[in-house]
Amino acid sequence: MNIDNFSAVVAVGGDGTCHEVVNGLLRREDKRKIPVGFLPNGTGNDLCGALSYDTIDQGLQYLVKGNLVKTDVFEAVLDHESAEEVLAKERANKNFDATNYLRYCIINTQLMLVGLTAKNARPMKPYIGQAAYTVSCLRELIRRVGFKFDLEFDDGKYKVENL
Repeated sequence: MNIDNFSAVVAVGGDGTCHEVVNGLLRREDKRKIPVGFLPNGTGNDLCGALSYDTIDQGLQYLVKGNLVKTDVFEAVLDHESAEEVLAKERANKNFDATNYLRYCIINTQLMLVGLTAKNARPMKPYIGQAAYTVSCLRELIRRVGFKFDLEFDDGKYKVENL
């Protein structure tokens, strides 16, 4: 899609919808960027809450005013050395699903308990709504899995084990 024909993209949904829109835009091969607006219409709406609005009407007021909030983006690369390596594999093999190895996050960047809670709450949300997060968290606390991973920041690389 030629995003030059648009002045902005507006995502209406919850944090998952916002996450998918950000990932779609940041994985564009042409690297073109466009402002993104978010209107809260999901279960948690943590992103919009963090931006100080909780309703669609409040979000529309931000859009009409043309307010822009710049934010950092967290890039998560799993089992590869770089995002470029993941994207090269995807270009070479159309069956390779890069989303399993490369994700971009603007809020709720979580590992371990919180990340597993959010992931495993998804299938329950249509049935029990926000309570899915509580149920999922309790399940993860009972399972108590250990973790090992490396974190790399601008100032260095850190090993984390058995949290």
